[in-house]
Amino acid sequence: ELAHALRFLASVVSQSFLAFGDVLELYGKFQELSGEVNRIMELDELLDAAQK
Repeated sequence: ELAHALRFLASVVSQSFLAFGDVLELYGKFQELSGEVNRIMELDELLDAAQK
């Protein structure tokens, strides 16, 4: 019984670390997309200024 509980606990801890890694990966992708959006907005502003 104790061995089963310890295996379960180890599995839960392992899955928690994997999920945390996935969250960090998603955050990194969000940061990358956010930077791309900012660059596009800056380019749009530059093009607007050049047309005036």
